[in-house]
Amino acid sequence: MEQNKKYNYTYTAQNVDERKEVERIRNAYISPEENKLEQLRRLNAKVYQQGMVVSMSVGIVGTLILGVGMTCVLVWSQMILGIIIGVVGLAVLGVAYPLNTKLVNQRKAELGPEIIKLSNEILNDK
Repeated sequence: MEQNKKYNYTYTAQNVDERKEVERIRNAYISPEENKLEQLRRLNAKVYQQGMVVSMSVGIVGTLILGVGMTCVLVWSQMILGIIIGVVGLAVLGVAYPLNTKLVNQRKAELGPEIIKLSNEILNDK
């Protein structure tokens, strides 16, 4: 009679902390190409990052221009000049949000197919 003699060894960490440490060390050696979820997160961040940086910069410039207009009125007693500069500052501020929306939509159009392809790969792997 032939007996099936097999040796099976399965390692399990003793506790949750050890398991997390093992996973952390393992993840340090996985290349970015292998970790599709990180790629997906990075691409998603790229969609919103450019629009946020540009719109925040335009918003800050608009706020500073509005502040100069307020300074003209309140400190230097230049009412007409202050109102004109303040309105220009408000116009620049008003452009910031639509600019953000436009840039985000452009990046979605550029990176959308790649993000959908990668997310489908991740969902089909599970």
